[in-house]
Amino acid sequence: MLSSYFSHRVYCQADFPRLTRLLGEYLSSKRYFVGDDDGCDYFKLSDLRAYDYQASVIAAPVKWLLKEGHGLLFKSVNLRRQCIEKGLSYKDFPIALRQRFSTHPNYIEIDSFRSQYDVQKSEGKELENWLSGYGFKAYIRSFNGEFIDVIETGYADADERAEEVHKLVQEFLEQKSIPTFDLSGFSDDMLWLVHNLHPDTLRVLVTAEQIRKALPDLPDCSAIVIEYCKAVEIELNHRLLVPLRSHLNGAGSSNSACLSIPNELGRLKQYVYGASAKQIELGALANTIEAALRYDSHPLAAGLMQNIRALPLMGSPKKLIDSVLNLTQNYRNPAAHKAILSSMQMERCRELVLGATTDIGLLFRIVQSS
Repeated sequence: MLSSYFSHRVYCQADFPRLTRLLGEYLSSKRYFVGDDDGCDYFKLSDLRAYDYQASVIAAPVKWLLKEGHGLLFKSVNLRRQCIEKGLSYKDFPIALRQRFSTHPNYIEIDSFRSQYDVQKSEGKELENWLSGYGFKAYIRSFNGEFIDVIETGYADADERAEEVHKLVQEFLEQKSIPTFDLSGFSDDMLWLVHNLHPDTLRVLVTAEQIRKALPDLPDCSAIVIEYCKAVEIELNHRLLVPLRSHLNGAGSSNSACLSIPNELGRLKQYVYGASAKQIELGALANTIEAALRYDSHPLAAGLMQNIRALPLMGSPKKLIDSVLNLTQNYRNPAAHKAILSSMQMERCRELVLGATTDIGLLFRIVQSS
């Protein structure tokens, strides 16, 4: 089995048997060889090992095969069959794939050793052009292209768009565990903060940092801004609301808190006593805290205020409200509603959340206080 650097894929709108035949024709047209060094034969269609979900063959130009001692692994893959076996549905496909191919979104995969990745890319582009020249719709997925497709797609919900971005970062940038990211531009206090962050917070911060590095000239940085704002949202929910829900729903707790709840605390009531503990969005959370200040004699509001006052580095609850409203009104809401946010605005948002060399950020004030 070849050790793959990355599965370089050329997607094609052709049914699986046809795609397999096209792969065979392409390799034959290039007079590629299959076999070992002692007995290479010109590529033949019969050499494809075909199953109901893929067909594969190792092939290469004979001079390159003899020189390197190995070839490229070509596979035509039945994506629909693959999804059935993995329990996936069409909505689980990348958005760009769904946009381009309503039927038969199958692909040809080219694998090789890490040292041959440039050959993979070159071969993939040549295959894409060959398929297109015969009238077949084909394209190669890339991080840049997929990212632009995601942010330009009309998602009704910003969180759905963010989730698609997370998938892209994990797939293309291979961040399957918690990596480190550059802390050189922050205060030394940030070094102590990282290990105290919620795993979901790390996930969105890593996503933001990776995109920021991978696409430095991005004209619209809304998707990155959403990630930084979401980090604050996750930590506030985790440190203020999760303990409140646990306490008020715990064994022996009084039900008096859920009686005669003011309308302004309705979102908090839904979170605490609802069947599903869906996170309260950043702006709604600021409004909820503001309402809790006015109704602090109510058990539900009092419990929230107690958790807020346990964040000494935040100062007064009003200071937390102002900070969250600033982040929401100037960054989160414009980003969620498809406004164009420049890289300069994104950097200001990043400093508000993570801090800068001379000042600690909002995230530190929340997490380090807990």
